[in-house]
Amino acid sequence: DEKAPAATDVKSLAETVSGTYNGVLSIQMMGMPFSDTVAYNIKKVDDSHINLTIPSISYTSMEIPSVEISNVEVKGTASAATASVAEVEGTVVVEGEEKSYTLSNILVNCTDNKAVITYSIKYGKMPMPMSCSFEGTK
Repeated sequence: DEKAPAATDVKSLAETVSGTYNGVLSIQMMGMPFSDTVAYNIKKVDDSHINLTIPSISYTSMEIPSVEISNVEVKGTASAATASVAEVEGTVVVEGEEKSYTLSNILVNCTDNKAVITYSIKYGKMPMPMSCSFEGTK
């Protein structure tokens, strides 16, 4: 007789996608491409929710601090999980100055140990949002 795996051996979807993903972030703004090697962190909140940490970005003379997006629902299967958020707004204090940000169209796709994360960010007084696309592995 083969035994089914014990419940403790089965990972939740959020646990399966949790981890640090290292790879390349590609940014487009006003036709100016830029890329950097960065790490994105995904942490399990509960069996079906994650926190996503978007790393800080140095783009031209701007330093955009990291942002955590909390309690994002994960759907799908262990081999093809997705998470999405329409929009997140907030403020951060940089060198004593409060700056606003808007992250929009956030999409996380995880397959096996790979992640593709896309979003747009409008930060401070930027005239237009930056389009960001990340591909990495854990």
